[in-house]
Amino acid sequence: MLWQKLQVNPHDSLARSKYRECIFEWHKLIRQDEMRAEQRIVDSCDLGAFYRHVNKRIANRSGIGAIVADNGKLLLDDADKANAFNRYFSSVGVVDNNVAPHCASLSIPRQY
Repeated sequence: MLWQKLQVNPHDSLARSKYRECIFEWHKLIRQDEMRAEQRIVDSCDLGAFYRHVNKRIANRSGIGAIVADNGKLLLDDADKANAFNRYFSSVGVVDNNVAPHCASLSIPRQY
C-alpha cells in the first residue's frame, strides 16, 4: 500500500519516510529469518545439510542477463545471446593464416 501511495504522490515526504522504514524493517526481518535457518543447520550437526546450504548459496544459477543486439533488439533467448557473442568475437578476431611468426632468440633471465 505504501508503494502505491508513493507512486500516486512521489513528493509526499511522509509516505516516502514510512516506505523507507518499512523496507528497512523488511530487510531486517529477512536477515533474521536467514540467521535462524542457518543456526538450525549448524545446531542439527548434519554435515550434508550444511554442504547443501553452502552449495545453494555459492552456486551461480542466474546465467547471462539480457543482451542488447546491434539493432537495439533485446535478446533473452540463450541461443540468441550465444550468436550475438559469436558475431562480436568473430568481428574483433583475426583469421589464422597458419604462419607462425619468427621470433629472434630470446634470453630468459634465470630465477634464483
